[in-house]
Amino acid sequence: MYRQTLLKSFTSSVNRALLIVVLSSSGLCLFAEDFPVPEQKFMNMNEIPEHPLPDDVLTALRTASSITLFSLDPINGEKPSAPNTFHGWPVLGSIEITSAADCKAIVTTVETAVKTAKGLGAKCFDPHHGLRIVSDGRTYDFVLCFTCEHMHIHTTGQKDRYSLIKGKGEVLDKLLSKAKIPLGERFEYKE
Repeated sequence: MYRQTLLKSFTSSVNRALLIVVLSSSGLCLFAEDFPVPEQKFMNMNEIPEHPLPDDVLTALRTASSITLFSLDPINGEKPSAPNTFHGWPVLGSIEITSAADCKAIVTTVETAVKTAKGLGAKCFDPHHGLRIVSDGRTYDFVLCFTCEHMHIHTTGQKDRYSLIKGKGEVLDKLLSKAKIPLGERFEYKE
């Protein structure tokens, strides 16, 4: 009875492990049923919900009065106070998107990237692309890393938001290349 009461007071697995060592070294007899292992539920990647864009961000994307596309340098890292940066990332060049077809392609790329994202993304953040969307007098800045599958969303007067993305950003690369803007150096992570 004393043994059961003592074990119940040690709820964490680390504390229980320490108790087992102490009790075992003192010569007390321990039984497996005294140490039930709590059931652990592992994450099923197919059960992870979609990562939809917040309503205001989706509306801004679809009703943008201007879109600026940035090519970012991920290799030299984030430099918050350096000149010519986009949310701390060195800018290699930018272009104002004026074609309705190009605007639609960008919006479709971002929406598709968010809709198809599943999982958790990588721990890194090495963005190659930035977008500045102006809609209804508000500015929405997107910093996108297709390699790491993360997108940071900065909106004036609001807390930064994040979303997972999936894809390669080829549409954005083609628009930048067509405007003769250099692309950030690409690299692959090896597992």
